[in-house]
Amino acid sequence: MITLTYPYAAPAITLQLPNPILGNADQLEEPFSLDWSASGRIYTYKKATGDHKLLMTFKSLTFLHRANLKLFLYAAVNGMSGYLDNMAVQWQGVFINDPFEQSNESLKHGDITLEFKGRKV
Repeated sequence: MITLTYPYAAPAITLQLPNPILGNADQLEEPFSLDWSASGRIYTYKKATGDHKLLMTFKSLTFLHRANLKLFLYAAVNGMSGYLDNMAVQWQGVFINDPFEQSNESLKHGDITLEFKGRKV
């Protein structure tokens, strides 16, 4: 089970969901710049931000889980949220997509993919 909380500082809303399938859990989203020298050589500089972008796919969520997740996301829109994964690692960040805009709507079951951008605390 994972736990989502909002707001991060003093949680008022808590939601527990089954473990998701993680997409790019360890991929850093680091901006970089390319510079050229006078000789034409290319130099790449990475600026470490420490932020991660997590993709979490929930398979066959029940109607109740989907409804509670929808209410949670609408309450937490553009706000700092917490994500406690199944290995007790706490994350702080924001959800950057609305999975309920997709046409994969089912009355009772359906897959949901969340995008979460944040950092480990």
